[in-house]
Amino acid sequence: MTLSIGLGAYWAKIAPSWDRYWGWDPVETVSLLPWLFSTAYFHTMSFRKSNSKLFKINIVLIFFSVVFSTLITRGGGLNSLHSFTGTQELIFWVVIIGGILLILTTYIFYNVLDNLLEEYKKPKLFLDFLSYFFLILLSFICLMGLYFPPFTSYLANFIPLNTIYIGASYYLLTIIPAIGLAITLIYCSLWNDFNLKSITLVLIIGIGVSIPIGLLLHPVIIPIVIFALSGVSALISIIKNFNVQKGFRQFFRINSKKIIHLGLSLILIGFLTGKQLITDIVLISGFFLLIVGIIPSIIIVFFKKKKAILINPV
Repeated sequence: MTLSIGLGAYWAKIAPSWDRYWGWDPVETVSLLPWLFSTAYFHTMSFRKSNSKLFKINIVLIFFSVVFSTLITRGGGLNSLHSFTGTQELIFWVVIIGGILLILTTYIFYNVLDNLLEEYKKPKLFLDFLSYFFLILLSFICLMGLYFPPFTSYLANFIPLNTIYIGASYYLLTIIPAIGLAITLIYCSLWNDFNLKSITLVLIIGIGVSIPIGLLLHPVIIPIVIFALSGVSALISIIKNFNVQKGFRQFFRINSKKIIHLGLSLILIGFLTGKQLITDIVLISGFFLLIVGIIPSIIIVFFKKKKAILINPV
């Protein structure tokens, strides 16, 4: 999924008629849903035993998001640059499957908020739930933007109503959970190397400095600084855990998440810079780091060394 989204974004950039990496077109946006729900699934691992319900619901979300993604690209009721959208007969199923996703994500909000109130005295677990919450919130914002056009189009068959099309400006809302996620990633990266107070102090100073500069120059500086802090935090952790003697397998077992976090931070910065050359360098570097973090992790998981089984002679 990461490869398809990243290469698709690059193709959109080099296509003469588009010349941009991302435009929040419905077909682009819907590709994010399975990716976001799958990423959220990996974040359930930290509380899988204490809250198996979220773990199971997340698997259901991944399945339905794949079905929903397929229907969106074929189901009509959307204003898209892609010519293969528009089969009106499938709008009913878009509304049904999308409704299921909305109900499940709403329940997750309720469940996670309940856990946040209970686990606030356990900082590590609290941050795990918080990062999961922001990933689901990102998914929910994308889902709502994709759901309303076909939903209102379907309702127009029964009541006098114009289809409500969602423009790219709506997706600016994603910056809110993206900032929240970046802050949790800072703590996640530095948790084992620095105490909670030190991390919080650096974060407060960074945000405190960025706010007046952002207000004077451009507000986009504020999230860029937060995303940069997230990337630097991941890089610090990678450097501190770098040990050639432990070998390739152990390095990626410890650092793959941090490499992914660094790549994600660069991608988020790239979308906000506005300077073409910087955007190209940062986005492509971020995508490359995502792949570098993901592929070895998959190899390590699926190709673990089998432990030797000792059989005592009878």
